[in-house]
Amino acid sequence: MKNHIMVPAFASALLLVTLPSCVSSNGGASFPGLEDNGRCVLLCDLVDMNDENREDTFIINETLRHLSDEGGGTLVFSGGTFRSRTIELQSNVTLYIDASAVLKACPGEYMLEDLTDPSTGELYEWATKQDAGHTWFCPSLFHGEDLQHVKIIGSGIIDGADVITKYDSIYQDLALQPMNNRSFLPVDSPARVQMANNSLPSPDSRGRTCNKMFALRRCTDVEIGGISPGKDLWYEGGISGERGKVVYLEKDGSPDHESIGNMLHITDTGHFAILGSGLDELYIHDLYMDNAPNMRDAFNLMSCRDVVVCNIYIEGMSDDVIKFASDCSLGAPRAGGNFIVRNIVGNTDCSLLVAGEESYADIQNLCIDNVFNLGSNKSGFMISSGNGAAIRNVHLNCGGSVGKCSLGTDHGKLSIGYVPSSVHPFRSMFTHTRTPFYFNVNVPSDVTLDDLPRTVENVYISKVTCKKVYAGSTAKASQVTHFPEYTGQAATTAMIQGSLPSDSPRHAQDPSYGRIRNVVFEDIDLTVIGGHPESERLNVVPASVRSIGLRQADTPDGGSVLPSYGFYMRRADGVHFRNCSISTETYDGRLPFHADDCTDVTYENITVLNPAPSEVKG
Repeated sequence: MKNHIMVPAFASALLLVTLPSCVSSNGGASFPGLEDNGRCVLLCDLVDMNDENREDTFIINETLRHLSDEGGGTLVFSGGTFRSRTIELQSNVTLYIDASAVLKACPGEYMLEDLTDPSTGELYEWATKQDAGHTWFCPSLFHGEDLQHVKIIGSGIIDGADVITKYDSIYQDLALQPMNNRSFLPVDSPARVQMANNSLPSPDSRGRTCNKMFALRRCTDVEIGGISPGKDLWYEGGISGERGKVVYLEKDGSPDHESIGNMLHITDTGHFAILGSGLDELYIHDLYMDNAPNMRDAFNLMSCRDVVVCNIYIEGMSDDVIKFASDCSLGAPRAGGNFIVRNIVGNTDCSLLVAGEESYADIQNLCIDNVFNLGSNKSGFMISSGNGAAIRNVHLNCGGSVGKCSLGTDHGKLSIGYVPSSVHPFRSMFTHTRTPFYFNVNVPSDVTLDDLPRTVENVYISKVTCKKVYAGSTAKASQVTHFPEYTGQAATTAMIQGSLPSDSPRHAQDPSYGRIRNVVFEDIDLTVIGGHPESERLNVVPASVRSIGLRQADTPDGGSVLPSYGFYMRRADGVHFRNCSISTETYDGRLPFHADDCTDVTYENITVLNPAPSEVKG
């Protein structure tokens, strides 16, 4: 029997239940993984579940507000399908998506904040420094700002339902081209009126007014994830190309397929699955994201601190999967740092992991263990400094995800929440990626070298096996059984490049400025396609070129502008290779390593296997 308390005026049917384990109203079963945090509301008790065309936005938001006002509690989605537009998250409130529930975005108007300066009618200056997707937060399915202790957990499904678009411009009537902030200006804004005659419809916007699943800003203690079984996630399938399955690992290393059902399944997520800006104490875990029509970036974590990302399966993104960076959406740059990442399995049309890039403040202390890159048509791991940021202390397979960073990084109280099995070593697998590593100090073409570039330094990459190094991602093709073999797709040498020449006066003043510094590759097993002629060994990148873009390194006819097939280094100081092997599938006339304008480059115990030209078949 339910324990009724006072019913708030907004919904006479609302029943607040004080139950120690959030007992279900239909059968008495408790919900797995849900801790007692006070009042518990079952959403199915508040709505007419027989009405399949209803929208639940109002009752969801009013219930969340009431729970927060009462000191906190839980809203449980169970027993069917629920539909909502913008859900306004609240402090001290948990949203629990039970395995029996589906929460779908529904069409209609979503919230949109006004970021124009009333004195000028123009956008605030800070809002023009990044694309519109990073500037407007309200047009999202879940929105929260200046909150504490927020959770969205469970093992059900959250579905964008073809409502959340992956483009920035979300107004079909007067939308400009994507990535143009002015498309969000009020209709009577001077800037918008001036540009209205040149406006073009945003591709695929179809009048939709939502482009994010989760958007949070300036929040503390946020959790988004499934019901953790306390096990490591991995991929059951080889690196050769046959599609496998994501699994959890038992203590003895055997696969656990059943626990996959504990993951929170989110799909059709739009421009961002999760856009977080200025978040502290963020925990993202046990998420299953599969192919859907509108999935662009997965997690863009901007200016965040004390972050754990663990046990993530993502397939079908058209842009970066996990990015740690710093934009200006807080009104001013804010440095980010202290991240641990573990057990990431992903496939994307862009880059799987990104540290920095488009960052206005420093990013540091990032430890990543166990990555299975199923395919990346750009890079497996990108580290990029631009817009004045320094990216420091970035480690792959250092053991830091369980508090044992071999390089001494201290993550304080951060934890993945369970003790991992010792049978899952710190090793990553990269396959079907255009290039496994792309580290650079990027310089925008419209600035001088003295204006913005900083540095990328203290990078440690260890225990990585790289096979099938070419653009072979099958993002958006979930039904295929094999990843594609090489038929001339783009293939790029791993690059480590700074932007400032060693004879620059600015470099003399600050040796770290504009340079890549202190990079270690240890125990790397790299096998590339090969097949390039010896004439490309003589390729020279002109000194006037600030940095070589990833898409500029290979040519449309399958050639390369780079003189090496393994690693190309430029304007770097202190790059060290230890216990590495580099192989080619067919003879490559270029060199395994090449360094331009570099100092202190060392090689220790290196194996190179490049078949002689006479051994090349065909």
